[in-house]
Amino acid sequence: GHFYVDPFTGKLTKSKSSYEHPQPHACFIQGVQDDLVNEGGIMDLWVREARLFKYGSGTGSNFSLLRGEGEKLSGGGRSSGLMSFLKIGDRAAGAIKSGGTTRRAAKMVIVDADHPDIEEFIDWKVNEEQKVASLVTGSKIVKKHLEAIMKACVNCEGHDDDCFDPAINTALKREIKLAKKSAVPENYIYRV
Repeated sequence: GHFYVDPFTGKLTKSKSSYEHPQPHACFIQGVQDDLVNEGGIMDLWVREARLFKYGSGTGSNFSLLRGEGEKLSGGGRSSGLMSFLKIGDRAAGAIKSGGTTRRAAKMVIVDADHPDIEEFIDWKVNEEQKVASLVTGSKIVKKHLEAIMKACVNCEGHDDDCFDPAINTALKREIKLAKKSAVPENYIYRV
């Protein structure tokens, strides 16, 4: 569903192709109402986000209008809370590769400080940031050790095949041992 303003009629027109009239913006701020399935509600937001992610754009939304966990629902029962829906949206964004490439779709989530589930939201954000920090740290550690293993092979003064044999190349043996001690996966080590 891309739309554009027809230059001849001045009317909003549905595009036959998303590539014929591509979207002119990359970032979209969207709203979400405390409604499960109707227009402007939670599931409608996921559909709108999916359309934007598909063509490479990112979105941001303030979810403060959603009920907190345990609050009453109009049809009876209790709300599962903000976090249950945020996790669904995060998984959807993670599953959709932005513009069909390898990059995860970009998604910004905002919650007002006075929301009943704000503490759970903050804990969730901290946990997600720690995952990213762990990935970055882990990739730097892996890179450091794999470069040292490669250097041990390249700087070897023995015969070609001997340079890749840790039983003969003591520098290689030492670097492999250090990599294993730092929990670098063996399949990474022996791929070098």
